[in-house]
Amino acid sequence: MEKYLCHSCRRRMPKPIGEPNCKKCGKPLVDERKEFCTDCGKKHHVYTQGKAVFVYEGGIRNSMYRFKYGNKREYAEFYANAAVEKYGVWLNKIKAEVLIPIPMYSRKKRLRGYNQAEVFARELGRKAGILVDEHLVRRVRNTIPQKELNE
Repeated sequence: MEKYLCHSCRRRMPKPIGEPNCKKCGKPLVDERKEFCTDCGKKHHVYTQGKAVFVYEGGIRNSMYRFKYGNKREYAEFYANAAVEKYGVWLNKIKAEVLIPIPMYSRKKRLRGYNQAEVFARELGRKAGILVDEHLVRRVRNTIPQKELNE
């Protein structure tokens, strides 16, 4: 993973999320006696389990922004390496058969030029040896961006 970062960024790179973490969304927990974070304890999520490699703050937040909006598609390799390093054994254990990136609304994808979830999924699939199918799910309406949703 180190070969993807300049010396300055390497020094500022946060450690991947460790234990304890939320069994639902993957966020780090302050209280190791709890199984779920405050958010997951309060609201119902439609997904079964989420995994996170890094906390979305500081340098990672800036990097993700550049990946998503700054056409830095090459960042996908770094993120995929980090995900395989952290969750590769787990992916093998659960026998993941296919990665399905969340599609973007067609107009938004045309404006941005690519779907960062699809780029990441392809790279992760290549590194983990898992099929990627970006056509299995289709977005049929333009929804409110996650960053604009109330918490």
